[in-house]
Amino acid sequence: MHKYLHEILTLLGRDKKRLPGLLLLFLVVSMLDLAGLGLIGPYISILSDPSIGDDIAYKVRNLVELPTDANQRMILMGCILLGIFSVKAVAAIWINYIIIRFGLDQEIRLRKLLMRAYQSLDYNTFLNRNSAEYIFSTQTLVGRYAGTVVVNGMKLCSDGIVAMSILCFLAWANIFAFSLLVFLIGILIFGYDRIFRKNIKYFGQQANIAAENMVQGIHEGIEGLKEIRILGAEEYFYKQVSKGAEDNGTFHARSQLVSTAPRYLLELILIVFVVILVFSTFLVEQGLQSLIPTLAMFGVASIRLLPAANI
Repeated sequence: MHKYLHEILTLLGRDKKRLPGLLLLFLVVSMLDLAGLGLIGPYISILSDPSIGDDIAYKVRNLVELPTDANQRMILMGCILLGIFSVKAVAAIWINYIIIRFGLDQEIRLRKLLMRAYQSLDYNTFLNRNSAEYIFSTQTLVGRYAGTVVVNGMKLCSDGIVAMSILCFLAWANIFAFSLLVFLIGILIFGYDRIFRKNIKYFGQQANIAAENMVQGIHEGIEGLKEIRILGAEEYFYKQVSKGAEDNGTFHARSQLVSTAPRYLLELILIVFVVILVFSTFLVEQGLQSLIPTLAMFGVASIRLLPAANI
């Protein structure tokens, strides 16, 4: 992992100086997430029974001066919730644009860098490698690196900061529900990583090899069309492109299947979490009424935590 991060930072070049500023923006958004989440439980508690407040409501009431009248408190907290989530939505969209723009900047810079490097190669060195490799690296692999590694890496940093702040708040609000949620998600992430990591790497490597062979067949088959027709070698290049396309499609599909599976597994884990939490509440003979604010808060938190866990 250390080597992997070192390679990414090396590829970022001077742009790695922009990372501290981006991390600061991520921290600001995490604070907005935390503020909105902190009001979900008390708000639902007031809606479900205005005459009482759950533990979370009392905790928040001790931190923030709220009206004593339940109706006034409900209206005020509703307006605050709308305001916080509106600002958070705008901020999240803006930061998402910054992340995408940062990834595209890396894509543009690396393509320029590769083109300059290829033009500077010794001619004999240049001829020792197939031109399809240069084309595939510049056109395809750079785009995959920028989109998958850089953009998703920055999103992971952003969502990771948000996730840590949310997890700390959830632990403070309800340690049992927090421990249960972390335990279930931890089992899923660990099991998925142990089972599928090697498969993802292998599928990606094979898809790249097949795509490069396909590009080579297309490039040589079109550039040398005159000579190929004279020699009657059309079928050779057709088979090369056909096999490359089929292999690339097969391994890319397998890679995408493994990559998209966590989203649906995480949804299953959330349902398991809710069912276990409800059953445990009945077992300790607590009223379901007291569980509703916790479920609402953890439900909203889980929706926000899903992207980080998925990435």
